[in-house]
Amino acid sequence: MMRVSCHAFASPRIGGKEFRALAHSLPNLKVIRIENSADPYIDCPTQLQNIGHSIRIPDVKSSKSPLAYKFDKSRPPISSKILTKKKTKKADHEIRAYVHAMERYTHRGMAWVKGYQGEMGKGVDVKGEMRNVC
Repeated sequence: MMRVSCHAFASPRIGGKEFRALAHSLPNLKVIRIENSADPYIDCPTQLQNIGHSIRIPDVKSSKSPLAYKFDKSRPPISSKILTKKKTKKADHEIRAYVHAMERYTHRGMAWVKGYQGEMGKGVDVKGEMRNVC
């Protein structure tokens, strides 16, 4: 079976619940969405669903690390402040904004994602052997 990976940048919501269930049921498909936290388009249109895992990159002015969400579990919606702005910056949705944000981590040595939100710090006991969950 061929393994398929998709790394999508600035992807809006793309399908309904049935599409999401189908995409998540495919064992050879891995979808990672890279989201700029200042991009208002990643949670639009509201009636559709996201698929796969997401990595949310903080605002350019922030020194925080990006956060990863497994199948969008524990993923907060985009800030309502961004959606209610009278002037939404189109520049936050353009690929150069994403490239610039990624360069902060690759060129400046800032910390990158280490695990999924809501799953770090928990261990699993398998037949008396403790294992970390990442």
